[in-house]
Amino acid sequence: MAVQLGVAGLLAAGAAWSLHSRITYGTWDPTAPPNRIEFCGRRYYPGGAIVTREDAMAGVDPSFGATWRQVGRTDSGVSLYAMVVPQSTRTRFSPPIPCTMILYLQTGRDSYRGYGLSGGP
Repeated sequence: MAVQLGVAGLLAAGAAWSLHSRITYGTWDPTAPPNRIEFCGRRYYPGGAIVTREDAMAGVDPSFGATWRQVGRTDSGVSLYAMVVPQSTRTRFSPPIPCTMILYLQTGRDSYRGYGLSGGP
């Protein structure tokens, strides 16, 4: 009986992990790359080539004061990064500009897959 309860518990935990991944990232497989990512009230979708951190930082206007930082992790623990614009800069515009235009899913030691902002600023 204890074995059956243990197996049932493991199955329930796995199902909950999978369901959370589906709701949050659009994929039933929590270990797969996300089909979408929600960040800072906006939705981001995968696209583009794998880039280095230097490449990711190169396209950002320094006058916005954006800084490269880790902004989260997927359900399987993969790090998410972005060049995040400070709140004080974002609110100088009407309407406020997004926190970032691209999120980056780390795919290797210095490689990242971009996830672009859905919709306009």
